[in-house]
Amino acid sequence: MTEAEEAELHRRFDALGRDLAAALDTDPTKEPGWWHQVQRWVYGAVTLYHPTGLALRLEHRQSTEAARGRLTVHGVTPRGWSGRRTFEIGVSIRRPPGDIAREIRRRLLPEYTAAMPGALAEVAEAERLRLARIEAMRSLIEALPALHTYDWDSEQSAGSFYPDPYHRPQRAHASGTVRVNQSADSADLKLTGVPLYLARAILALLRRPDAAPPDDPPT
Repeated sequence: MTEAEEAELHRRFDALGRDLAAALDTDPTKEPGWWHQVQRWVYGAVTLYHPTGLALRLEHRQSTEAARGRLTVHGVTPRGWSGRRTFEIGVSIRRPPGDIAREIRRRLLPEYTAAMPGALAEVAEAERLRLARIEAMRSLIEALPALHTYDWDSEQSAGSFYPDPYHRPQRAHASGTVRVNQSADSADLKLTGVPLYLARAILALLRRPDAAPPDDPPT
């Protein structure tokens, strides 16, 4: 594709996005505020965004004969959402923007709009827990500076420690691994080579009070 052809494609999808945003804003049942951004795609694409978090990507998938002349419109779901449902329709690229907007409102937006609050809440909760795990590991490293996280762990919620200075200048009295659990309110510990006096102290910390005896059965 030449620079002139690419510029023309960008212009056409910029105009399409602007017209669709204006058409979608005429819906009296929805808050206005749609805006668009042209995407880099060899056959042309534009994404429409809404202040509530909705996003619609319109893409001309001209790579197959069946898709030639049609726009694929799909509701963008947040990264990390566990749902497998896709929200997608096809419309003719030759239809006026007002007609395309009506098809989107009729065939795509109802189910997509209904699913998004739950999807956004799930992703937000997952991010909250991810940050909580990072903070939990930070507090554990503060307690034992010899503990260092694994380079391969992008979340930095697991690590190990050693009694020698080869891995880290700070040393521990034993070797071990630490992994903060999903809920960030507990951690899995594995200890190796713990001196007996420390093992006794650790186990004493883990001791819980004896359970209260059951009530006497009624006579």
